[in-house]
Amino acid sequence: MGSVSMLSFILKVLIASSAISVGIKQIGPLLAIPASMNVILTFVLLPTVLMGIALGIQYQAQRR
Repeated sequence: MGSVSMLSFILKVLIASSAISVGIKQIGPLLAIPASMNVILTFVLLPTVLMGIALGIQYQAQRR
């Protein structure tokens, strides 16, 4: 990866991260999400589970 494409990638990640952060800050308080243990566990574990599924699919595709 060249330095220009690496810089471009870093800028894209920075912009996407900033957009997500602003979205959470502005829209988050408008959502009526109850503070229960099930909701908390879902929000904490969901990214890990989704990443595991994505990596499992990628691994299966590479084995074929």
